[in-house]
Amino acid sequence: MCTLCLRPDSIEHTFLDCTVTTALYLKAISWFNHENDTVITLTNKQIAFNDIPRLTQLTDYPRRRLHLFVIVLKQYTFKKSSYVVSVSAFTYSSFICEAD
Repeated sequence: MCTLCLRPDSIEHTFLDCTVTTALYLKAISWFNHENDTVITLTNKQIAFNDIPRLTQLTDYPRRRLHLFVIVLKQYTFKKSSYVVSVSAFTYSSFICEAD
């Protein structure tokens, strides 16, 4: 269960479909636009896959800031979602035994 919106959770849901994540992305990009005097729009998919188009209105420095901002935004989203795959001791030991 998604800890942000209480819907069924998955990595795809966390980064692409979660309504709370979508709202965060919109606010974050709005903040970036305000701080950098830009008008950039990015979809959840562009943010999740770091598929930022070449934006002609951005010089090199703000473009790099945008890429870094998107990476930090995804890291924050992941940490807040608490989507962690737990590995049991049995799974771990069977993996180790297969490697031998």
